[in-house]
Order: sequence, then structure tokens, then C-alpha cells
Amino acid sequence: MLIEVGGSPLLATAVAATSGARSAVVVGPERAGFDGASWVQEDPPHSGPVHALSAGLALGSAPLVAVLAADLPFVTVDAVERLAAAVGDADGAIAVDASGRDQYLLAVYRRRALEAAIEALASSIGAPLREIVQPLHLVRLREDAASSDCDTPDDVSAARRPTEEGKGVRGVG
Repeated sequence: MLIEVGGSPLLATAVAATSGARSAVVVGPERAGFDGASWVQEDPPHSGPVHALSAGLALGSAPLVAVLAADLPFVTVDAVERLAAAVGDADGAIAVDASGRDQYLLAVYRRRALEAAIEALASSIGAPLREIVQPLHLVRLREDAASSDCDTPDDVSAARRPTEEGKGVRGVG
């Protein structure tokens, strides 16, 4: 079952936020209703973001890669475009949330830099994503609303409140 906020599954919000991209790759079990997206499963399934990134990177060729978690209820095309524009000469641009925490799963990376970083630590099975991208030169961009994620049932309830009250700003209609 997909979690919904504002009448849209969180996965649909993430896919819609990449609508300006050449292609969209979703890592995970294929689901109906996401026409135009390519699907791939990491191996082994549910093995974490580094394995998921590696599987997703195998399907594309674009020099810049937007990496979005599927738990971002307020991510928008504009937020992804701001990150892409901020990359400049860096290896990528990542969102920073309201508490100052880096959001590695709301980012735009240079494909080659990300592939090299993953390969450099390929022997580190289970390595956290922050360890993989640590050697990269990353631009940090404050994205308070877009980086708000839903890690717990309380987070989902909090994200639903503004949309239920008609006060929230939604990235997807």
C-alpha cells in the first residue's frame, strides 16, 4: 500500500517532481499508475539506498541524476530544478532541511561522480549513503519544505494536516 498525503501517493509526488527530467527510474517493486517510469529492483531487494542507487544508475545515461526518496510529501519540480541549477562545477547539490541536516536523498548528482563514489566503496556492503558521497564536492541548498520527509506515522500525520486544512502547498495537484 502506498502512503498518501494530499490525495497523492508519496511515490507519485516524487515521480512528478522529476517531470522535467529526460527519464524517471523508480527503484523498487513495480506498481501500476506510473506510466513513463522505468522500474528496477535493487539486489538484494530492500538492501538500502546505496544498492538502490547503483541499480537505478544502471538504467540511465543523463549526466545529472536527481535522487529522491519516496517519502517527501512536498518535493516539487522547482526544488529539483533549483538543485540541478546549483550543481555548477561541483559533483552535486543536496538539500539541507530546516534543522541543518543534509538530505542525500533529495539531491542532484553528477552521474560519473556518483558512480565512482559507489564503486570506490563497493566493498563496503551496507555502507551508509553519507559515507559514499562524503568525498564528493557538494553544494548545499536550504530546502525546508521540499526536504520535509515522512519517516514515522507522526510525520505522515503532520504532513497531512496542512493539506487537510487547505493550507498546505502541494507540489502535485
